[in-house]
Amino acid sequence: AYRGFLQDLVVAAGGTVLHRKPVSRDHQKLLDDSSPLIVVYSLENQGKANLDGNDDYRRRQADDAQALAFASGGEAASSAWIIDSVAACKLQPL
Repeated sequence: AYRGFLQDLVVAAGGTVLHRKPVSRDHQKLLDDSSPLIVVYSLENQGKANLDGNDDYRRRQADDAQALAFASGGEAASSAWIIDSVAACKLQPL
């Protein structure tokens, strides 16, 4: 449910949610150069609170998002960044 709420916030704020891996900006004609591509990862436990190595899991999520963002010509941000940006009515620094 948390993911759905975040997607609703992005759309309400004028963003677009991709439901597939983004492709390189060089090959993607759908995005104009003025709109940033942001790969969002969650810092929430998502049911993994009782697992050992939860910090490693979170670090892997952030690393995976960074790798995907780099390959796609974008940037990675945590889900908290979305909430902070919507609350401030403008994109916050990454």
